[in-house]
Amino acid sequence: MAKIIRKNNYLLKSTAIESYMDYVERAQYRPEVTTEWDIYPSYYVVYKFTKIDQPLVIHSEGRVFKLFEDQILIVPPKKLIKWVYPSGYMEWKSYCILDNYEQILPTQCTIFPGDTHFHFETYSELIDTIRKLSNVKNSDISPKACYVSEKLSQFLNHNFYYDISLMEMYDDLKIPASSANFYFKKTHGLSPAQYRNTMRIFESLKRLTQGQKIINIAKSLGYNDYSCFYKQFVSVLGVSPKDFDLEHN
Repeated sequence: MAKIIRKNNYLLKSTAIESYMDYVERAQYRPEVTTEWDIYPSYYVVYKFTKIDQPLVIHSEGRVFKLFEDQILIVPPKKLIKWVYPSGYMEWKSYCILDNYEQILPTQCTIFPGDTHFHFETYSELIDTIRKLSNVKNSDISPKACYVSEKLSQFLNHNFYYDISLMEMYDDLKIPASSANFYFKKTHGLSPAQYRNTMRIFESLKRLTQGQKIINIAKSLGYNDYSCFYKQFVSVLGVSPKDFDLEHN
């Protein structure tokens, strides 16, 4: 059964296709250019903007994209996204993948050429289309790069809050430091150190909204020096921890 939300200049319709995938249609009018920040904590979103008068500008992991009408955008979980929406009317469709992730899904924001067919009855149909698009787009990324990056990202996702040096991590995984940095940055757009810091800042946002003290959050996430946490927070979000806390609590 579809869920429908109607507000001024906004319409959203959401339908559960399978237990771990929803289909969403949205329409919205924005009277002026709008900037918004977003983080998807535990799910992928596959977008297609079907009507947009001006390109949508997206900032993620130090990269800037321009998304045009009918292009496909995939946003993975735990990525900070800065959206710069143009003024005017826009419509878009999206699939939210809540679980059961496939390795073919990209680990960073990725734009693919538009596909005229963007309606899928099952999760398998969606994944098959992404696999075909990925085979064309990522043919220059070697299997070794994918293997090393996947191994590192899995380790970082589960251990980012521990005070473990990157060299210790490379030794534990038996990966040379030079290879680790090169392959990881090639597939993720960030170095392992930048990726870990970003994960820590995402976690700090959750804890800030829970009312935890900033200094305690920094220590629990492996920052022995608060000034280092402060610099990383501002670098990722463009705002200080105190200002974020005041705005959201």
